[in-house]
Amino acid sequence: MTRASPARDAAAQSLQFAFVSCQNYEQGLYTAFDYLAEERLDLLAHLGDYIYEGAGADGRVRKHDGGEINTLADYRRRYAQYKSDVSLQWADLAVHRSVSWGALAR
Repeated sequence: MTRASPARDAAAQSLQFAFVSCQNYEQGLYTAFDYLAEERLDLLAHLGDYIYEGAGADGRVRKHDGGEINTLADYRRRYAQYKSDVSLQWADLAVHRSVSWGALAR
């Protein structure tokens, strides 16, 4: 469920928004979504990449499965790997359902 914006001729009393940026699975954890799910946001904007195409690299927080992705099947596997993250699953359940979520193209 999302909230609609005020009527065109109505003055908005407030606007609560946040943005998230690039999400490289290998370089961190998505704990920010745990906090965003608790906020009463009107809008969440996603800036940047959602998945990364590069091959897995050693010595990172965690590792991408496989090499550089090129095919649709590769992209689906990589997307599924990102979605295996518990905080991103929480985002799907809580954040996606509680706030309008926009992606800004480059």
